[in-house]
Amino acid sequence: MYLFIYTAQKAHGISVIIENLVKAFAKEGINCSHITTLDGLSKDSLIIPFAVKEAVEVYERGYRPFAAFLCDAISLGYRNKFKFYLSIGHVFCYDFWYSIYGYLRYSRKEKFVLNMYENTIFVAQVDIDYLKQKYPRSGCNYICVPNGVPEVNNVLDHVPSDRLRLGILSPWESKQIIEESNWFIRKYYKRYYAKHPNTVLKLAGRGSKINQFQNQDGIEVLGEVEDLADFFANIDVFISSNPKGCGILNRVLDAFMYKVPVLGHEASFSGFPSSDDICYKFNNYSTFESALEYITANRTDAWKRVENAIEYTKENNNWERNYQKLVEILMKTI
Repeated sequence: MYLFIYTAQKAHGISVIIENLVKAFAKEGINCSHITTLDGLSKDSLIIPFAVKEAVEVYERGYRPFAAFLCDAISLGYRNKFKFYLSIGHVFCYDFWYSIYGYLRYSRKEKFVLNMYENTIFVAQVDIDYLKQKYPRSGCNYICVPNGVPEVNNVLDHVPSDRLRLGILSPWESKQIIEESNWFIRKYYKRYYAKHPNTVLKLAGRGSKINQFQNQDGIEVLGEVEDLADFFANIDVFISSNPKGCGILNRVLDAFMYKVPVLGHEASFSGFPSSDDICYKFNNYSTFESALEYITANRTDAWKRVENAIEYTKENNNWERNYQKLVEILMKTI
């Protein structure tokens, strides 16, 4: 038997998932490889499409709808972003309007996949719960398999500073994704910096759109960083501003493993059940400011949460253990 995982998407987070899933199948003696096109494949090929668009294509081209790795409930992410941007008045941006369009477009495709596929795979239980409520008649088998994170062996000692250094690590390549950080910079950080000028926000990640923040007061643009260990060693608090409230954010997992206190919008942690003692959360400007003040005044508690986060990820976000369970489940239905 030979399996294919199909997607043409090249995002790093997707590549890591596919790489680990291929390894998990190989350990069970099953040949599996990543493909970027369906052309030339016989109709008896067993294909696991990654994401909604690919899942629809696999079905429409006549392949068995065995399993679709949807990862996130895509309509949930668009819905949450639209509602959040509206609540803070961040509506004059591309992502606000695209989220409305995305919700309407992908809800239909999502429903189609859930009705047609035997198994659908998600990385967070919150996504599954949402979809079960939204589409109660869908007949697929839902499988939850959280993303993993490798153990980090090159964590550097924290570099002290007389400034409070906040850090954001994100891709800066599309008009949609950039707004998941831009709202925070415009609505929260600039307000905080006006009161606390001894603060700096370090922006890191690949993508040319990061350059729009160059030369802004209180912001240091790093761009793509070669050494994550160095980035995390030189910040005091990692900020997660993503308001999607679906899936699991790999950048949060990275921050946990590089031993940095994490402060984020509560939606950033929807994929981490029982996470109150591993991070700090905010849901408005007041709770953001209060949380920063608490972290800086209570470093013992901050580092305790760092230790808790590492133990949490080791227990819940182990690639090998999680994907072994996934392969075992899928093998029973082939």
